[in-house]
Amino acid sequence: MAKQVKSKYDKCWISDLPYVVLCRILSFLPTEEAVRTSILSTRWRYLFSEDDRRVNSFMNFVDRVLFFHKVTRIERFRLRCSHGVDSLVYGWISAALWHNLEELDLCISSNDEFISLPVGLFTCKMLVVLKLDSCLVLNVPSNVCFPSLKTIQYKGSSQAVLCLNLCFYTAAIAEI
Repeated sequence: MAKQVKSKYDKCWISDLPYVVLCRILSFLPTEEAVRTSILSTRWRYLFSEDDRRVNSFMNFVDRVLFFHKVTRIERFRLRCSHGVDSLVYGWISAALWHNLEELDLCISSNDEFISLPVGLFTCKMLVVLKLDSCLVLNVPSNVCFPSLKTIQYKGSSQAVLCLNLCFYTAAIAEI
C-alpha cells in the first residue's frame, strides 16, 4: 500500500488570509462570481456582502431574476432578512408567488412590532411548504386559503402561532 505524501499545497491557504484581504479579493470579482464563493465554507458565506456596491448589485440581480426572467415556476424561495419587510422584500415575495412558488422559507427580523406579508401569500394555490421564522407578530388576513399546502413551520411569537393555527383550522373546515 502506497503512503500518501502530504504536500504543503494540501491546505487551502487562501482561507487563512485575513478577513479584510478576502473581502478585497472578492471586490474584484463580478457579483455572480463573488456570490458563488459563499458555498466554499461558513467563513466565506457572507463575505461577498461586505461591499455596499456589491449588495446593491446583488439586489439588482435578484430583481432581474424575479421580475424579468420568463419562468413559469419557482420551486423554492429562501430569504433571510434583518431589516423587516420593506417594499423591496415585499416585491420579491410577491414576484416569487406570481411564479407559482412551491416552497417559501422566510426568516425576518425587524425593529417593528408587527410585520405584514403580501396578501397573495395567504391565498397561494401552488404553495406546498411554508416556513416562517420571525420573533414578530405576523398580521394574518381573515381569508386564508392554501389548497396545496402540506407543510407549515412557524417559529415565532405564541400569539402569531395561535392566530395562524386558528386561520388554518378555519380554512381546513371551509374546504371540507
